[in-house]
Amino acid sequence: MAKILGLRRRASQRTLLSQADFTYIGSFRVPSASGGGASDPNPSLAFAPGILCHRYVDGVLRFGNLSRGVHYFEFNHPGSAVEAAANDLPLATVQQYWGDAHSDIYDLANAGVNGNNVYGMTFDPLDNSKMYSNFGGTYGGSSAQKAVGLTTFNDAGGTLTQVDSWSLDGVTNYHVRAGSLWIPQAFANANCSGRRLGVGFGSLGWSTVAGSSAGPAMYAVDPPAAEAGDLPKTRLMLYPFGGTRARRDPDYTGGIFGTAAGGTSNTITLSSTWYAHDQATGSDIIGLDITIDSGTGDGQTRTITGYSGH
Repeated sequence: MAKILGLRRRASQRTLLSQADFTYIGSFRVPSASGGGASDPNPSLAFAPGILCHRYVDGVLRFGNLSRGVHYFEFNHPGSAVEAAANDLPLATVQQYWGDAHSDIYDLANAGVNGNNVYGMTFDPLDNSKMYSNFGGTYGGSSAQKAVGLTTFNDAGGTLTQVDSWSLDGVTNYHVRAGSLWIPQAFANANCSGRRLGVGFGSLGWSTVAGSSAGPAMYAVDPPAAEAGDLPKTRLMLYPFGGTRARRDPDYTGGIFGTAAGGTSNTITLSSTWYAHDQATGSDIIGLDITIDSGTGDGQTRTITGYSGH
């Protein structure tokens, strides 16, 4: 099942999105199989990677996904329903089964002993025949594994070509394996030497891996086509990996439990987070509402507020 959100823009002093900018349009059901039949080693979508991308073909919106056999296929948007039981939602149909789009460019030599995953897929908005994907080993993998791959699509002939994959110059796979997005050209020109493909998100993979997140990370690169060697990049956001994490009390011992004076056990529960913008000071405000229960049943809510200062 897919949920569709529409973006409603409004004039403001800053380009900041809030809940009021979004309108829930509705949901629809995705196909249960890739449509590849015997050509797909596992055409089911049960336990499939669940990655969703989109593009327009002859002006018509298509969504793309991977089967459990990790073969790529595209389906239509059948319309959306706001209020309907799950089985009554509009059902999308497969428009094109493309097959294996990644295995030749995975860089399996560096993927680790547990295989490889595709973590992200996105089509170039300036050329809908080019799909960029992000790769990483299933359980950690290798920091040396190439993270960004290119697959091209020939819609007239119904064929695809796995072109190549790349690493970013001096950047670990752990920082750039999780996904890609497109940077507005004006921002890219002003801040990224014109580089408009953002790669990053910083995930290591499954949560069972020690240190499974590398935190938020984003680099800008030129969309690669036939480059040799690693890709030049502009760093936009990075979180330390393998070293100090976020700021933390030096006496912190882990978990959500602490010890109060006298040895009483504290249970700390995060109940909500919120965001606001102070127009008077120009500061972004991030707040956390937490409940602290000292074990006597007298839980009280406390609010912690932090100013980002920009």
